[in-house]
Amino acid sequence: MFVSIDILKDGMCIKEDVINEKGMLIVARDTIVTENIISRLKLYNIEEVNVAKNRVKRESSSLKDSLEFKYFKDETNEVKDSLNNSFNKILNDASDNVELRHIMNLGKKMFADNCGNSNILDMLYCMQEFSDTTYVHCINVAMIAGLLGKWLSWSEEDVNMLVTCGMFHDIGKLTIPDSILHKPGKLTDKEYKIMKQHTVAGFDRLQRIEILPPEVKRTAMLHHERCNGTGYPLGIVGEKIDKYSKVIAIADVYDALTANRVYRDALCPFDVVAILEREGLELYETRYIMTFLHKVLYSYLNKKVYLNNGMIASIKEINPDSRAKPVVMVEGGRIVDLSQYDGIKIDSVIE
Repeated sequence: MFVSIDILKDGMCIKEDVINEKGMLIVARDTIVTENIISRLKLYNIEEVNVAKNRVKRESSSLKDSLEFKYFKDETNEVKDSLNNSFNKILNDASDNVELRHIMNLGKKMFADNCGNSNILDMLYCMQEFSDTTYVHCINVAMIAGLLGKWLSWSEEDVNMLVTCGMFHDIGKLTIPDSILHKPGKLTDKEYKIMKQHTVAGFDRLQRIEILPPEVKRTAMLHHERCNGTGYPLGIVGEKIDKYSKVIAIADVYDALTANRVYRDALCPFDVVAILEREGLELYETRYIMTFLHKVLYSYLNKKVYLNNGMIASIKEINPDSRAKPVVMVEGGRIVDLSQYDGIKIDSVIE
């Protein structure tokens, strides 16, 4: 039945493609109506649409309710508490070697426990409720960096080093005033200059600790360097940045963008892939970033997602020339190549 846009309600299902006078697909058939869909229809001056009589509810999350996620969350909390205690001691020059070894062993164990889990990236994404803390960010970066090390076929020793580097890379953030670190708005130039000092501050704190490998100290300093020389604090170019710092840089930016922040909501992994696909080849080691994008995207094959037009779809194929816009199967079994539609993209992953 056709209904006016003025009486269209959330949960209604659009029965057929909505196409404007220029032949542009505005909303695909089988789309579930949301406020965003109604706004989109009004934007294109669509007056009425054909809808089904029955309403359809969105699927609920299942990963967060699973035992594997509960175990992962508990393990993360244990490591987070240990990091909290240890970082505070390091900042006060009161750390001890036994505790530091314990933290390094916890990180390696957590990675070993979870690196073979096909849902590990999804579980990290589900940890958004903790994602605005330095401690959980360090844990996430350690896990992501370790995964990238495995994907690059690095030795077990190198992968473990990456995990340890990730655990300590952002300790310098704890020297930054909370008014800057947790500011909900854009930083001023002066505040951003202070924020950038966390790399040097972290290096200085870790440099005093003999038990920590030099690679760990160096990544605290260099994880914001970029291969084209636009990073900080030194502005060095690719060949002068060590391999551990290059991997931590990718893991750091991916976790930062997919996590909630006080100044913005978390980005969908596919939005982050689009950003890295557009900008990453200049900023990061080419082989590292290409391997990362390839593996992250292929981990989502056959996963269900919400499209920004309200439809539920499953990912069937990755487009090599437009990785953030894969080929999907929408409800009803229709195959849609998202790269052919400028206005339609993946809005979120169904957890």
